[in-house]
Amino acid sequence: SSGQQPFSQWGDPEIILKEYLKGEEPRPNLSDCHVKVQGIIQAAWHVNWVQRPSAQDILGELMELERLELEALEASSNLPRCMCPQM
Repeated sequence: SSGQQPFSQWGDPEIILKEYLKGEEPRPNLSDCHVKVQGIIQAAWHVNWVQRPSAQDILGELMELERLELEALEASSNLPRCMCPQM
């Protein structure tokens, strides 16, 4: 995230409340979030609740992102890999 309060781009909280009262669904700026989690967040905002991922699905996606990040970090490391047997 950007480190800012959600909806900071809206300024006055009254504006957000008025949007909800009109039936709108104001959202924080998706572009403030890391590109790799934008799809997860957008899926969670789906208008049809049946189409939204479960918490377990979201956790699985986040864990997969973490695994990929760790693999990329390991692959980019110039340190030699340990060739010792696992204990």
